[in-house]
Amino acid sequence: MVSWAVNGIELPFGDQARAWWVGQDGKWSEQPIGDAEALPGRFVLAGLVDAHSHPAVGRGPDGPVALDLEQARASLVAWAETGVTLIRDVGSPGGLILELSGVEGLPAVRAAGRFLAPPDRYFPELLVEPVGEADLVDSALAEVRRGAAWVKVIADFPHVPTFTDVAPTYPVELIAQLCQAVHQLGARVAVHATLPGLAPLVAAGVDSIEHGPGLDEQTISDMGGLGVA
Repeated sequence: MVSWAVNGIELPFGDQARAWWVGQDGKWSEQPIGDAEALPGRFVLAGLVDAHSHPAVGRGPDGPVALDLEQARASLVAWAETGVTLIRDVGSPGGLILELSGVEGLPAVRAAGRFLAPPDRYFPELLVEPVGEADLVDSALAEVRRGAAWVKVIADFPHVPTFTDVAPTYPVELIAQLCQAVHQLGARVAVHATLPGLAPLVAAGVDSIEHGPGLDEQTISDMGGLGVA
């Protein structure tokens, strides 16, 4: 890697051009570097973030399909080519994306490991290993020990294969136990939730509600106060 000299207006809030330098260690500084190569252009925009992504999930004729390791890698390459530098993966079949975290040349990945859902309560193509109530907490901790920064719990979903009658998948008290255990290891909990009445999940200690069309104004306000995404 060479050193770079940057001179431009920093978006989205800058209004005047300024100069800084990026050394061979990738760190930026306002101290000039003599042999730095000048980057062209007048504007600078930091890399993009995809905050809810599934790089190991593709789209098939009948719904989502699991991708293999090389296909998932190709997905990350495609993100990088469009300017995405950080991926927040919120679930992959079998936790596949954990194998691609920290790979040079790909976007940085914050991976959630495998989808945690009971039998017949998630897309069967993606639910490699269903998780019953008795194994939920241990399964979550196993993903964190594999390197997951997040764990992904399917908190409600239709019954499969009919994909009807959306209902909660695990007792909220069990999800609260999971949150406490996961937080003790320094990781976070993302839950797939689409039903109304999500205040108990927020109170249980989850760190993010994924999708959340049933969120009400008071619950959103509570989330803001607790730092829940």
